[in-house]
Amino acid sequence: MSLPELVRESFDETIVKNFFEENQFFLVYQKKVSLNANNEVVGLEAFLRLRQENGESLSAGAVLPIVERMGLLPELSLLVITQVTEQWNYLLENNLECTVAVNIDVCVFENSKTLSAMIAILKESNMPPDRLAIDIVLKTGEAISDKAVRGLNKFRMVGANLSLDILSDQQVDFDLIESLPIDEIKFGRALICNILDSDACRNSIKNYLSTARKVGLSVTAVGIENVEELRWLEKFGVDYGQGFLYGGPEEVEMISFYTNVSDESLLEERSHTRLKLLVVEDDADYGRLMMDILSDHYEFYLTDNETEALEIIDKEMPEILILDIHLRSGNGFNIANSIRQKYDDAQFSIIFVSGEDSQENRISSYESGGVAFIAKPVPVVDLITKINRYAALHRKRREQVKKISDSESMAFQSMREASHYGEIIQFMKEISQRREEPGIAKSLFNYMGNRGHNCAIVFRDGDDIHSFDQSGLVCNPIELNVFELLASKGRLYEFGQRLMVSDKHISFLVKNMPDSDVEKGQVRDYVAVLIECMESRYVTLLQNRVLEAVVGDLGSLAREAASSIENSEQSNQAMVDKFSMEIGLSFHVLDLSDEQEEYLKGIVSDAINAKDDDNISTDDIVDRIQNSVNRLSSTLEEISELGAEVIDDDDAGDSVELF
Repeated sequence: MSLPELVRESFDETIVKNFFEENQFFLVYQKKVSLNANNEVVGLEAFLRLRQENGESLSAGAVLPIVERMGLLPELSLLVITQVTEQWNYLLENNLECTVAVNIDVCVFENSKTLSAMIAILKESNMPPDRLAIDIVLKTGEAISDKAVRGLNKFRMVGANLSLDILSDQQVDFDLIESLPIDEIKFGRALICNILDSDACRNSIKNYLSTARKVGLSVTAVGIENVEELRWLEKFGVDYGQGFLYGGPEEVEMISFYTNVSDESLLEERSHTRLKLLVVEDDADYGRLMMDILSDHYEFYLTDNETEALEIIDKEMPEILILDIHLRSGNGFNIANSIRQKYDDAQFSIIFVSGEDSQENRISSYESGGVAFIAKPVPVVDLITKINRYAALHRKRREQVKKISDSESMAFQSMREASHYGEIIQFMKEISQRREEPGIAKSLFNYMGNRGHNCAIVFRDGDDIHSFDQSGLVCNPIELNVFELLASKGRLYEFGQRLMVSDKHISFLVKNMPDSDVEKGQVRDYVAVLIECMESRYVTLLQNRVLEAVVGDLGSLAREAASSIENSEQSNQAMVDKFSMEIGLSFHVLDLSDEQEEYLKGIVSDAINAKDDDNISTDDIVDRIQNSVNRLSSTLEEISELGAEVIDDDDAGDSVELF
């Protein structure tokens, strides 16, 4: 089946002629970067597109068979050269001066008139000849005539660059490569897409690279879609690359060289952003047509056999599969049935194609999980429309599956968070009953140990340091030094696979943080709560210890004061009694009158009464000290019992049940 037959229902010669008359062809450009110079943009490649009535663009490859049949390839080639030389002025004005490559069929160089016209257009333009590169396109199995080689040499003598496009893993005669006046070899997407899965493709590229090095040719890989492909090409010494990894084709007004194409994070982000589409087709021309039409919209993979198709599916997991039912090596139904045994049907949308439009094929397509059956020949526009429709349905289905998955994840996350909340409440209750540093450390180790984490903890009480590791022993000197160095680094300080969690009086070290950023975030969340609980409880314990010391000191002081007062009272009373007795015994010696004796006794009596008043005042002071001691003791009891008040009277309150 010829390509004109495949597209005849979409375009006829009248329609194609209108494309030329109405100038519906236009160019888009894709960046070419150096793989050896930090992905610096070094050139552009121009691709021909056809603007449709609905405003969408279509690859010119869809109409090239008819253009060729109508003998319009020379006219189309002149159109391309004219547009690229005219748009060179825009590139020059916007400081985008670089080499621009265009694709020209090799048969055009056999036409002397067309060749002379292309050279004339180039010379009359402002574009330097060495800024134009001609990519020679060879059809599968096509040879280059001597006349075409002479035409290429003539164009080369003008100063233009020449390169040879290699579109598949079918070997090109190396003697031919050496004989052509080319500067470069280019690998197309049909070859690049299989380098990670096909030994034949990898070996072909290595052989071409070897030949290129021998004859001094540079090598460019066209159609790089992801970082994995890029790394392989870099490893084996490919010089230049282009593809959707660096950005898709753009009209000339949209081109900018200031976009960062070397940022590794951006490259990773661009990898695999488009739906992956695998075409399994053993008709090389039809496969190439599919690639021309679809590679602008999908990350495109192409193979012609069952074995390689299954390898690509396992490796790349393409979402859209277009399977030819009857292959020279294998069967499309076998491919579909094999992957359905390994993967969920929702992962793929399978479209079967066949030149045999039978009821049996249609039923088998349905039974094999197909979403559509397309009979060949199929109009190109219809083919694109159907594939895009099923791709849109696949996107919607994938989005729905993702929404369901996200909802389930949120539900499970909520349950996990609720469980963590209950465990933290239990931890707080347990901490509130702890009276010493070892008890607090044990509660922490139990909680973290249940989550698979190994810890060490340090308590700071002024100059006194108490430390414990997971085994209950004191921390070693190195760990203590780490605690000392990092205590001032903030509440949470992560280094390596460790996390230091610190407060004023307590620090603990998580020694085995998880690798996942999500899990790390969860650990950071709950340890921030744990340190708050422990710090609060430890501060209370330290306050209790201070109050207990104060109460002890006051009690001792009160006892010492009471004893001192009692001793003083006894001593004073003895002195007064002795003084009174001596006064009484001395009355007869003093020879006092009765009035004088009574007066003197009154003075002594007043002095004794004054002493008694002093004793009452001192007793009041002692009583006040004792009352203060009693109040402090009562307060201490209240503080000690405060944490235990949240615990039920029976043992049933030791566990928390949330659901």
